[in-house]
Amino acid sequence: MNPDELFGAPTWFPPLECQRWIRVLSRTWFALMGRPPELLEDDLDAMAAVFGTGVSARTLKARVYKLPAADEETTELPGQVAVLLDGSALITPEGRILLDVLMQLQRTGATEIDTASQLRALSVATNLRVQWQATWMQKQFNSSISPAVLGAAMFLLLNGSVGAERALFLAKDKSFDIRLGMIVQPLIASFSEALGRDQPAQTQGLRGHWAFSQVSRLMGRDVARDTTAEGALMYVRPGRQDHLTREVASRLNRLQDEPRVHVAVLDFVEEYRRRRGPLAALGQMHEDPTSTRRMTETLLGRAGAL
Repeated sequence: MNPDELFGAPTWFPPLECQRWIRVLSRTWFALMGRPPELLEDDLDAMAAVFGTGVSARTLKARVYKLPAADEETTELPGQVAVLLDGSALITPEGRILLDVLMQLQRTGATEIDTASQLRALSVATNLRVQWQATWMQKQFNSSISPAVLGAAMFLLLNGSVGAERALFLAKDKSFDIRLGMIVQPLIASFSEALGRDQPAQTQGLRGHWAFSQVSRLMGRDVARDTTAEGALMYVRPGRQDHLTREVASRLNRLQDEPRVHVAVLDFVEEYRRRRGPLAALGQMHEDPTSTRRMTETLLGRAGAL
């Protein structure tokens, strides 16, 4: 830490200079948020919509395009305090924190930002970035998963597709893939529709079906998809069956419609059993009735209790 600077700004502020910085930063803040500064904590929370991890380029550009052109005073602000984008000055979270420090300086009549104030400001900035990053990371794991993808996970569990040896084979061979798709796709579509969602778009086969592509991406700790020369092997990772079942149950519970969920799950199991013969003819049926019963009980019990 440079004791003579805070976010690129000096730490020595005579009263008139302090007043000028407050005016410029307040104006830059108002340009972005459309209101005067309020409580620091609330203002920083509001800035997540612009600076938070995962904000899209479209959102950022929309905010920048509404800003006025930067004038001489705003262009002279340190880069940590205001970023110049497309001819406009975008105040940063560090800029809003500095504004708070300067307003405190003005209230007390002090002319220098002391070390304790610097450390507090740096801590607020660091913790804010960590918080935004952690929130984004949590969102990646807790974001909603569509019923079709949950149906794909349930199919792998119900079918006994556990481990590479019993994996669901998504073949490059179009004839095989189409035959498998004709068996499995209607099952996934009916499950999605039973939960009040649109049926997912049908493909000619299963290998390119988006639900089976997404399930290994969104539930990758439990579901694997291994590429081979002949296609892909999709399976529940050994030892992860119970965790995946609980995760599916938890997701279904979020729909907050226990009767609908129960009907959808029971219909899914019943319809799967009607399709065991065609699956076995393709060498793709590995169901264990005991595992099916345990999975069904978990889904039905947890759907209303989690």
